[in-house]
Amino acid sequence: MLLVNMYLMCCVQVVDTDSTSSCPISTAEAKPIHADISVQTETCRHLLSLEKISSDARSLQYYTGLENADAFYYVLGSLGVAAHHLNYSWGTPQDISVENHFLLTMIKLCLHSPNRELSILFCIAETVVSNIFVTWINFMYVTWSKLNIWPCKELVQFYMPHGFLSQNGVIYLF
Repeated sequence: MLLVNMYLMCCVQVVDTDSTSSCPISTAEAKPIHADISVQTETCRHLLSLEKISSDARSLQYYTGLENADAFYYVLGSLGVAAHHLNYSWGTPQDISVENHFLLTMIKLCLHSPNRELSILFCIAETVVSNIFVTWINFMYVTWSKLNIWPCKELVQFYMPHGFLSQNGVIYLF
């Protein structure tokens, strides 16, 4: 609700009356007029972007779980150059950079933010938020599932604790 209130501009319309008028509203009274935000905002400013929070490590960690901008770019870089050439499910979003696509995805994963909130923060439609999130989740799954996270047998045996080695090669994990 606070974010919506940031967009709303309240104007005050003063009713001008003269002393001989029978109107019960005096000049000191005013009535608020709530204007439609779609008419007033010609250019939408992003309330949140990587450019705004990359210098603030605490904010970046809050929104993404990554400790600083270097970590953010490292994780983004692990996805390769294909991140800049994605085939989006419902058309390519033009109003937001690839880095901010990744930021939006990380915010949704880390904070469980609803699409409406993200659409307000990034000044894009809810359908665009959904398009970005679905595309990036699928892309990250395909890219990171190819990583071999299991070390080879020799490396495991080299780093295995000595207590495990005395069990004749049989290890029970409970």
